Amino acid sequence: MVTYNIWRVHHDESFWENPFTFDPTRFLDEHGKLLPPEDEKRHRLLTFGIGKRSCIGENLARARIFLGLTSILQNFDLTRDPSEPFPSSDPRTYEITFFLKPPSYKLQFTPRH
Repeated sequence: MVTYNIWRVHHDESFWENPFTFDPTRFLDEHGKLLPPEDEKRHRLLTFGIGKRSCIGENLARARIFLGLTSILQNFDLTRDPSEPFPSSDPRTYEITFFLKPPSYKLQFTPRH
């Protein structure tokens, strides 16, 4: 039986540049396109697990996230209250519960016309 530590894989400082910083651009090439599936960075992103115990709902989750997010972005402008700073995206600062709990923050959804 093989086990793996997702936290360690996703925060390996010998592989990732600034592993505790939220940076989705790390998965884009120099032209702004998504890295190909065979790229090592893509292999190390284990959002839904790996192997025979990976999440069976991955395809459904990816489709729903895409549809939900694009619907929000098409219909609303998102802004934050400038008087409240954005919380840190560094997971080492999150509250530890059963899962890591990031701090709350407020966003304003303004309908587009």
